[in-house]
Amino acid sequence: GFVLSGHGTERDYLRSNVPLGATVTINESNNTFSVTTTLNSFYTNVETTLNSAIEDALTSIEQLYDVDADTINALIDSAQTALAELKTLKEEIEANTDWSDAERMSHLMEFNSLQLEVENTAYLIIAASMESSPVQGRAVWHRPTEHSLAEIRASLETYKECGFNLIFVEAFYGGMSLFKSDYMPYHSDFASDSFGDYPDYLTAFAAIANEVGIEVHAWVEDFYVGLNPDAGIAADHADWLLYNDDGTIYQRNEGGAYVFLDPANEEVQDLLIDFYNELLDEVPYISGLNLDYIRYPVSSREEDTGYTLAAMTGFAETLGVTLDTSSREAAADDFSRLFNSDYTLTADENYDAWVDYRTQIITNFVERIKDEVKGTHEGLILSTAVFPSLTESINTKMQDWQTWFSNGWIDVATPMAYYTDSADVLTHVSDMILMAGNNCYYYAGLASSYSGLPAYENANQIDAALLGGSHGYVIFCSTQVLGHEDVQEVLKSGINAADAVLPHASVAEVLEAYFDCILDRAERIYIPAGGMTQEQYTALETRFEEILAMDVSTSEGINEVLLAIGELANDYRDYATGYSARRLSGTLSEVESMIDRKLSRFMIDNGEWD
Repeated sequence: GFVLSGHGTERDYLRSNVPLGATVTINESNNTFSVTTTLNSFYTNVETTLNSAIEDALTSIEQLYDVDADTINALIDSAQTALAELKTLKEEIEANTDWSDAERMSHLMEFNSLQLEVENTAYLIIAASMESSPVQGRAVWHRPTEHSLAEIRASLETYKECGFNLIFVEAFYGGMSLFKSDYMPYHSDFASDSFGDYPDYLTAFAAIANEVGIEVHAWVEDFYVGLNPDAGIAADHADWLLYNDDGTIYQRNEGGAYVFLDPANEEVQDLLIDFYNELLDEVPYISGLNLDYIRYPVSSREEDTGYTLAAMTGFAETLGVTLDTSSREAAADDFSRLFNSDYTLTADENYDAWVDYRTQIITNFVERIKDEVKGTHEGLILSTAVFPSLTESINTKMQDWQTWFSNGWIDVATPMAYYTDSADVLTHVSDMILMAGNNCYYYAGLASSYSGLPAYENANQIDAALLGGSHGYVIFCSTQVLGHEDVQEVLKSGINAADAVLPHASVAEVLEAYFDCILDRAERIYIPAGGMTQEQYTALETRFEEILAMDVSTSEGINEVLLAIGELANDYRDYATGYSARRLSGTLSEVESMIDRKLSRFMIDNGEWD
């Protein structure tokens, strides 16, 4: 250990530049400080972290996971070299007692930097040890910032290089559209931009994404219209705004002064549905609609919202109560008495019923979108961003996603698992899937970088979501990927190392992707390792060809495919031995589970499922 003393501005400098793990003690009476640390404990901790990462990585290689051994070994060499330098520096600092204070501090800062380098490389080794699946949703919520075709292309090419296969591009936010609509004003941030032969931002983005080979869904913020009621669609429809119980329009529990449209207003719902249909009709290469803010603002009984004429009179009618509708304010005055006096129910029962009423408004609107938008656009993928906690979603946001998913209205759920701990991601994603059922795909929404976590936490949280049963992930948001080479490197090194087909693609595409991957791994890994013979490879290839030739145009046909894959999964030992057999069995089980889910979706989409 060591003690270093200083005065004045040196003390302030050390407060912000103290070595990792050190303790600063300040004596205010004489304006001095001391910094104490034990370098050996820091060295031991980082050594343990690195050795654990190396052990797990080498185990993955030994057990024939499809990881890039050359990349992993290069990272191991780099980390071990840096660790050796760290040890030498530690011993040098411990041995020298005649350095000046400035010299000692300089070496401690060097120690700190080198320690972080070793730790970061250890986490890159962990990320590179994660196997890349051939069927997986790899998405990002993209916030438009590009103002030219060249900028759009650059963003999309970066996404492609990073292995993304799906982008939810913000198409309606701040109450404005990203394409030139007859129903919504075009976004003012892009009004003066030119996109060549394309009339607007969204049309250009979707077209270039199609060229690059990335699927695009329109991300729409349904009832949220920004922070300014004098901009966008809200400027022309002040009577559509959502009011709080205190008569204000700015929401109090959303992290900002957000403004919402009234979900109970049928004119609002009609306009949104007309707008979504127009978007899908007019903008080529949009394959899906991602519903965000399809809820009420966060509220509670103490700070409630939804006090519009449409909602209040509608709910009062369910209780047999007539309100004074001469003005919104008069109706609100009458309405508030429901929660402090006795009508047909107690005040508490009235409030619970009021929550249920607003929740049903949102549920009915989701069903309308399913019928009137998805139902009129063949092949449209409908997804929605929701909060993983069902109780919280219903009680504070009037959002009953369990009903939507269990009824099969939604193709892809994108639960916003915005947690700082990977264990919480796993728990909440798995709990949600358990409650929501087998009737949709799950692409977990993650925000590790947005939350300020290191780049490698992207890989950890993706892995946690997949372990929880998710079929992919969505990163919030593009600003945490574009321009962040450390995040890009983490994704490319492991999880996104190989291309993937989207789980919601056709049955044939999904099967072909899985089978091609298995045969490729057999040639590169299993056969060279002695876990599969050429004869076994040929026999397996024949079984795959037989399954691919089966009819998947009906639910009966898909079910026959499912049974065939089940038989193949049971017979995996006929095709491989040892770790090769384990890897084959694991992948075939994944195929079986995916086709089972696709059978459910096929039956739902074709009206065969009750």
